[in-house]
Amino acid sequence: MTKHTIAGVDTQACIFDFLKKNPNKTSAQISQNLGISQNVVDLAIKKLIKGGFIEFKKNNFSKSIKKIKEMRNAK
Repeated sequence: MTKHTIAGVDTQACIFDFLKKNPNKTSAQISQNLGISQNVVDLAIKKLIKGGFIEFKKNNFSKSIKKIKEMRNAK
């Protein structure tokens, strides 16, 4: 897989598919496994949350996603 420089739709879809199969991965692990920079992973996850593709449920998805939610609520 090639490295992505922006969190485009293809990157978001790739991360979303990866999270469906591996819901407890951190953004660093997602970044390492997919070969995408961690900043891009975080941005893509943020966009997925904003778009309503990812919902927060107890014990679901990674700690990094919960961290993004906390950052969003702090604004």
